[in-house]
Amino acid sequence: MDMKTNGKMSVKVGQKVKYRGNFGSGPIEVVTLESIELCEGEHEKYGTPVDEVDVWELNRCCVCLDNGHWAYGYQIVEIL
Repeated sequence: MDMKTNGKMSVKVGQKVKYRGNFGSGPIEVVTLESIELCEGEHEKYGTPVDEVDVWELNRCCVCLDNGHWAYGYQIVEIL
């Protein structure tokens, strides 16, 4: 599934997004991003904390969510 950006070119801490838990196979949930870490590569959990990242770099990110979970950037399916 391709991510819907709704015309946004970046995503930032505090923004609401839709994501799929369970490594992308769970139901879609609306959550708020509490933190973003830009990693060296995809599927890495630790990187450099950033406040904002370009949409095209999201696959290299790990994010913490307001529901108590973390997710890889590819699990975000829509930026609200």
